[in-house]
Amino acid sequence: MSGEIPLVLLDDNDVSVDESHPFIEGADKDVNNSNKDNLIAEVQSIVQENKTLPKTVSVIEKHSVEVKNQLEEKSTEKIEKNEAPINTAPFIISSAVEICAGEKIEFKTENISETARFLWNFGNADFSTETNPVRTFNEPGEYNVTLILSKSTEKIESKIIVLPKPEAKFAWNERSKGQVKFSNLSEKADASYWQIDDEFTSTDINPTFEYSKAGKKLVTLKGGE
Repeated sequence: MSGEIPLVLLDDNDVSVDESHPFIEGADKDVNNSNKDNLIAEVQSIVQENKTLPKTVSVIEKHSVEVKNQLEEKSTEKIEKNEAPINTAPFIISSAVEICAGEKIEFKTENISETARFLWNFGNADFSTETNPVRTFNEPGEYNVTLILSKSTEKIESKIIVLPKPEAKFAWNERSKGQVKFSNLSEKADASYWQIDDEFTSTDINPTFEYSKAGKKLVTLKGGE
């Protein structure tokens, strides 16, 4: 005959017998009172020897911590692998976000169907139905470029800043016979393109030109940012 004796957990070390359980009540039918007393005495001896029962709650808590740590490790691995969500929303790509007045700028798109039809509004009363339009903004300012696709009411937006066109200024002085030093005096320009007739070009900020014979020379300076 086999069975389980119901135990009630009082604290970490104390255990009592539930004598009202059918297993105990039915013991009178198969065993005498002395055997019943021996059974109770055996349980009490277990208590006296400080034998403790495993704590189910502690095991569950331990497993919960392990699962939590595993999830955190997987999250960290995803971050380390740069597994960021891929952006599938349509957006505008421009060749620059800041340009000088009179400079050309090209617009493209990403995540847009090849069969879509385009309507561009460049914020200066200029419109286009091209897929990748190229435009020139002649006046300084901030322009909100918008794109509306066919069969869609969603508006895709981008902002372009147009800066005043730098005014090219320069000075020159003859350092020695046959050698001239040019100085770029233009404001808000960090690039230069020099051309002297058809015999000399330079992208230096302050170039030196050496000529072989006297005469008039046409000097052109173009600046940019």
